[in-house]
Amino acid sequence: MNILVTFDQTFLQHAVVMIRSLIYNHPDLAFTIYVYTDDASKTDSKLSSEFANDDVKFKYIDFDHSKYPPLKTKFHYGEQYYKIIYLRLNIGEILSDLDRILLLDTDLVVDGDLCEFYNQSLADNELLAAIAEVRPSNFRKFGIEPEHRNSKTNFNCGASLIDLKKWREWGVSGQSMEHILKYEEILGAPTQDTLNPLFYNNWKICSPKYNLHHYYLLYPFQMEDLPYSQRTLKDAIENPVVIHYSGSMRPWDYLDINPLSKRYWHYLRMTTYSGYTVNDKSLKNFLLKTFRKLKVARSRRNLEKKLFAQ
Repeated sequence: MNILVTFDQTFLQHAVVMIRSLIYNHPDLAFTIYVYTDDASKTDSKLSSEFANDDVKFKYIDFDHSKYPPLKTKFHYGEQYYKIIYLRLNIGEILSDLDRILLLDTDLVVDGDLCEFYNQSLADNELLAAIAEVRPSNFRKFGIEPEHRNSKTNFNCGASLIDLKKWREWGVSGQSMEHILKYEEILGAPTQDTLNPLFYNNWKICSPKYNLHHYYLLYPFQMEDLPYSQRTLKDAIENPVVIHYSGSMRPWDYLDINPLSKRYWHYLRMTTYSGYTVNDKSLKNFLLKTFRKLKVARSRRNLEKKLFAQ
């Protein structure tokens, strides 16, 4: 199984936890993990020792980003983040010998079997397979009037199966670079705000159990706007395969209130980071965390009534 991970050194710990969870849930599978990071030497030293006894190969991507200008996006994430964006949008040409790859963010854990997701077939008009975002799309800010099934739906890139052959054949990299430079100042999530408006009718909608990010758990949303049945949503929440700690709800932050954060700590204890603890505890944060819990409790109960009362 071919995996792509991209991160900087601040996420090295979380990358290790994610990879450990991936290997743990696929004990009989061999992995080739393509890594792009800001310090390949330090990362290789850590990953090589951490996974010395596992059936995994790490290949480090050397990407020349110098021909691309710094991005002026809506939120400033740092220079390395923009290098990662450029790499992701040019991935078809960078990994020119591969036909498909599974992109996994490092702020997630794998808590089940990904083989069915990885081995699924994609139709001729499908560039990738992914999971729908809870938040509705806003394609009109790019001057696009969506049509057909995905007028309200956009995908989250955090766990996505990409057809690299189509990527090259369709010229996705070139289209993406034109888009991202044209709209850079209004991009919130650059990768998704580029690929979604360009290919809103060219992706396969998969169960949210393959990328259960926190919006499915904590925030109110209109189920009518999602391309999923109540049964599918219930199954995803009860049996997630990928738990994505996106946004501000992350286990390594004291303010986190994600009910599935315990799975991150479960896999962390299998690594050399097992002694890690959160360090932002304070009375102020305790009160803020309590307020957050109360704020989402009502919407959480309403969601559970809809999904589990039947």
